[in-house]
Amino acid sequence: MWASISRIANSENREAADLARRLRERKLYKALDINIECPALPGEQLEQTEERRQREIMRIESALSSENNALVLKDAGSINIYGEFGAEQAQTHKMLSIRLRSGSTHEITELSPTIRTLSKKEQSSVFIFRTTDCATKHEWEEHNDGFR
Repeated sequence: MWASISRIANSENREAADLARRLRERKLYKALDINIECPALPGEQLEQTEERRQREIMRIESALSSENNALVLKDAGSINIYGEFGAEQAQTHKMLSIRLRSGSTHEITELSPTIRTLSKKEQSSVFIFRTTDCATKHEWEEHNDGFR
């Protein structure tokens, strides 16, 4: 694996080479897992935990985005009970129905508050880049087609 990383670090592909050099030199990007940084408190409702986590994400973003040498990226996606990220399209084909004693069937999110809550869950990571990672915010944005 390290031999492959070395070869990639010397390749002509700038993005791959930069990333490989960072890995080889163990200069890793900083990332926060908000679920670990803001764990659920004893007796706290799931909705309260999520609201507290979203407030913390907004606080971090506003504190760091005002810095000249920091670029904050947020990677977020919904977690779906029917599959991995992006599986929303397949959901209609894989609906999980429960047959009740009466013989009627209901989709599982209609019956279980826990599952219903999970079906709306967001997974977020916050990535923080400093000028040591990239010369300027402008350079990074230009290099990555304006992605913010």
